[in-house]
Amino acid sequence: MSSERITMFKYLAERVPADVHFTLNKYDSYRKARNTEELESQIKHFVRNYGEKGLNSLAEIHPDRELLEGICSSCSSKDKEINSLAMNRDLHSNFLGQQQSAYYNAMGESENRVVNKMAINSIIIGGFVLMGVALMLKK
Repeated sequence: MSSERITMFKYLAERVPADVHFTLNKYDSYRKARNTEELESQIKHFVRNYGEKGLNSLAEIHPDRELLEGICSSCSSKDKEINSLAMNRDLHSNFLGQQQSAYYNAMGESENRVVNKMAINSIIIGGFVLMGVALMLKK
């Protein structure tokens, strides 16, 4: 049994290449891919350019969409949840933070790499804050 990891992009490129090509060309002009690796690269480019809108379009053509929707029995209640969260600003911002983190691994990066990127960004921001405080105290 192989435990090879496969990205969503590779899965779509291998399982539904015609649907992927059609979806990509609804938004932008992409040439017909010669192989699955090229199509996978085009999908990555598409998602970088169109973000969540692009991911939602790809989700509509995902071959296992019905299975995933069946598992998510609370999906229909999420719209009501979003509206009630809008009333409480703190809860709403927390929800949006969780929602955005759902897309962190769409490129197939390991969880450690994502955490490392976030740690590096925090260190850089912290450095700028310290430099700002030092400059203010110097005067």
